[in-house]
Amino acid sequence: MKTANFLTTILALGFLGQSFLSAEPEDRGMVWKVESPTASVYLAGSVHILSFDDYPLPPPYESAYEASGKVVFELNMGDLFSLEKQTILQQSSRLPQGTTLEDVLRPDTLNSLEKYLQSREFSRSGFAGHQPWFVATTITTMELMHLGLSPMAGVDMHFYQRAIRDGKSTGALETLEYQLSLFSDLSMEEQDRFLQASLIEIDTINQELQTMLTYWRTGQADQLANFLNEGLAEFPTLKDSLLDERNRNWVAEIETFLAGEETVMVVVGAGHLVGENSVVELLEKNGHTPVRWE
Repeated sequence: MKTANFLTTILALGFLGQSFLSAEPEDRGMVWKVESPTASVYLAGSVHILSFDDYPLPPPYESAYEASGKVVFELNMGDLFSLEKQTILQQSSRLPQGTTLEDVLRPDTLNSLEKYLQSREFSRSGFAGHQPWFVATTITTMELMHLGLSPMAGVDMHFYQRAIRDGKSTGALETLEYQLSLFSDLSMEEQDRFLQASLIEIDTINQELQTMLTYWRTGQADQLANFLNEGLAEFPTLKDSLLDERNRNWVAEIETFLAGEETVMVVVGAGHLVGENSVVELLEKNGHTPVRWE
């Protein structure tokens, strides 16, 4: 099973990232513009966890934001600060009452988890009663934060906070509950494989992230698409739910923006904008003409 860039694939779909010191002249990022007779939509590829040293972003992000009166994200970013939503997260991540990780994980996965926790001097009690997908995403986030990254430095959080300060309206393509269901609805077998792949990649995550983010920051769309396809090749169910189905749903929402009269910036994980069945390709199939924004 190929796992070398599985975690970085998930991150590029919209969940995490790594560090670059400053914008370089060749930086172009992942931004497209699509227009109708009455409206314009900028599609901005995000990485959700970065270092504050990654700023400023490539220039197309700034010009797209300045031109837009509304900024739309994958979910309502304010939910990330809501105690009610955090309670929902905890509830959705729990195993059934009386069930433990020992009951749902294969012995080799459980052994790998134990070795990882011992190497980091973590206690398994912190994960007691949680589903494997939650364990996988939590340890990945902890590893990235150890490298100096922060969710508060993510592209979408950056523009959400700016939009609030600047008085721009914001919107969401889906709910937090829906995003959580993408993982909690996975079978325990799939979650086991997800956790195992995550544990295998921990030792190389820094190197893999630098590769992925070089593609993202310098705008190498084809290379990023190939990188992501390799990472998800062994997880077709996850690919369909995390990537393809959501792309189809989002295209319908984007077309409502194009039918309106606003200029809208749509900030989604960079992996949703590149490759086969991406938001960009689906819009092209629907008769629109997205162009790279420079």
